[in-house]
Amino acid sequence: MKAADPQTFVGFAKVDITAWEPEMAMMGWGRMDNRIAGVHEPLHARAMAVGVGDRLVVYCCIELMAVSLAIRTAVFDRLRRDHGELGLDAHRVMLTATHTHSGPSGYSHYFFLNLNGPGFSPPVLEAAVSGAVAAIVAAVRGRVPAVLAVATGEMPLGEPVVFNRSWFAYNLNEDVEPVTAERRDEAVDRTMTVLEARASDGTPLGCVSWFSVHCTSVHSENDRLHSDNKGIAASTMEAFRPGYVAIHAQEAAGDATPNYRFHRGRHKVVGRFDDDYASAEYNGNQQARFATTLARRASDIVVPAVDGMAVHVDFSDIEASAKYAGRAGARTTGGVLGLSMAEGTAEGPGPLLGARALNRALTRRSARRREDPKVPMLEVGRGLDGRFLGMFSLRAMKIPALEDTIRYVKRIVGRGEMKGQPWIPQILPLQLLRIGPVLIVGVPFELTTVAGRRLRAALRPLFDVEHVIANSYANGY
Repeated sequence: MKAADPQTFVGFAKVDITAWEPEMAMMGWGRMDNRIAGVHEPLHARAMAVGVGDRLVVYCCIELMAVSLAIRTAVFDRLRRDHGELGLDAHRVMLTATHTHSGPSGYSHYFFLNLNGPGFSPPVLEAAVSGAVAAIVAAVRGRVPAVLAVATGEMPLGEPVVFNRSWFAYNLNEDVEPVTAERRDEAVDRTMTVLEARASDGTPLGCVSWFSVHCTSVHSENDRLHSDNKGIAASTMEAFRPGYVAIHAQEAAGDATPNYRFHRGRHKVVGRFDDDYASAEYNGNQQARFATTLARRASDIVVPAVDGMAVHVDFSDIEASAKYAGRAGARTTGGVLGLSMAEGTAEGPGPLLGARALNRALTRRSARRREDPKVPMLEVGRGLDGRFLGMFSLRAMKIPALEDTIRYVKRIVGRGEMKGQPWIPQILPLQLLRIGPVLIVGVPFELTTVAGRRLRAALRPLFDVEHVIANSYANGY
């Protein structure tokens, strides 16, 4: 006689994490003039806890641009110190972010990630950490007997919700069907996956929805904290069901944007409406509507067990697959930011004026020498031992202070505070979280559409699961 599957217990919680300091810039657009003057939409941490037998996993999503290692370390220190009886550890708790570009900065211990703030902000870090911990603990303690159900579906092409902002780069992949600029809404993963929990009496408790689209409906002219389209999607679903918690998380959103119309007056690509707040509302409402539709038709799943595992990887020294590197023996190096990053995108200019013209000129020069055409702006993995534009020694700092960003770098470096430290983290966690037939792969960077597709295809047969979530912005950045 087969033993009955153990009972599943699920809990949800939501906690406000809104915080900033006067004159602080937002994190995401990389601009010091993107300063915070108030709040349009508050920011939250939301958590789901799932327990089966003596095993427990927690998924926590915060409305910030990313999870920093500082947030992750402090969250687990506090869970061990204040809530050790819950037995939570870094293997079975995943921290991730919605990637809103209209959230505060200053919550990392790495220089570059605090660069456009500028600087470190204890109040912002504390708000994120205490909010995440409170949400995690409340979700765990609020667990009730529940049934989990899952559904996936394709966001209809007729919905102007997501487009590939780098469709020309997408077309360079050998394993895709090339698209034109007019068809760039086909060059993204339009799949949404919804995992919903229902109490034993059928009452919906909450859900997690994964869908790939950048939280950049609100642009850099904005001066109010805003949770962007993911936050709108979550609050919209919650408004219709008191007590319900809707977590709207990211998938492989590296090249997936909500913006698609060129606005001549603003000289950038925007969403459905000229007003960014209206575009965020529209995009978020469409995500909420589709997630609600999927939740209603979701099929119950059997969850015989839950588990998780996290490992730390040195991303500055990994052998690359010859299939993708084009040769055997290729390895990664320390972190390098290309000048294209400073150039920005069609959604908004980057932090350095004149970066586009300089990038074009140096790229042509590199191509003539048959070198890697990527023009390095900063070797951030080498800290002060790196070079600016591949030519100027950061230690010598013979760089004209033409921008606020450069002036800030010169001032901090001149004090001798940075020493030999890297400016970004290079040893970062990778995590797997399994809830029955759902495998959540947490990566500390933003996967592009093709990278996410390849990752899901590689892992699905290895773990014999029905659903693989390529969860970007998890546990670090």
